[in-house]
Amino acid sequence: MRRLESDIVRYEHETISGTTIINSNVGSPIFWNCKLQHLIFDTCNLTNARFFAGSTIDHCTFIRSDLRSVGIAKGEAVFTNCEFSFCDMRGMTLENATFIDCTFYKCRFNDRILQAANIVNCSFTGKLVDITFEGNGQQKLIANFENCILAGVRFVNCDLTQCIPPKYKNHLYVEQVSARVTKGRSNYKLLKIKEQK
Repeated sequence: MRRLESDIVRYEHETISGTTIINSNVGSPIFWNCKLQHLIFDTCNLTNARFFAGSTIDHCTFIRSDLRSVGIAKGEAVFTNCEFSFCDMRGMTLENATFIDCTFYKCRFNDRILQAANIVNCSFTGKLVDITFEGNGQQKLIANFENCILAGVRFVNCDLTQCIPPKYKNHLYVEQVSARVTKGRSNYKLLKIKEQK
């Protein structure tokens, strides 16, 4: 990969748009209140890029790009209408970003926590491994998992009524599983007490 050389490592209040970057190492740029629009990153290394102060990433495409350890300050980056294909997103602080109308196609982002409130109308394709979708108990997770294989994926305090479940038959959705387990244990204890009498 060739490296983009630039004296500017920190971009503040900039709008960057309409560019395709192919097979490049973009270094570790800091985006401070920037607008990235209609950009294509194809086979790029964006490792350690940082997004702060309300940066917006709109209609951008990331293909086979390395997004490992991309840092996002809490509530400081919004991705809208973005496509991620075959990207390595491990270590990216996904839990701090908001994703609206985004598509994730066969991306790697194992062992992450995603906030249900920050995933709005997104589509996932491929295998999701050890991902936790976390809500506040009332939070609707609006996502399409139809073409996903879920392995070790947990939904904690999420309302899944707006989700499209995986089409594969080896997935089972049970509403209020915690309450059902508690009730089942109580019924089991009552049954044991009756048997002892």
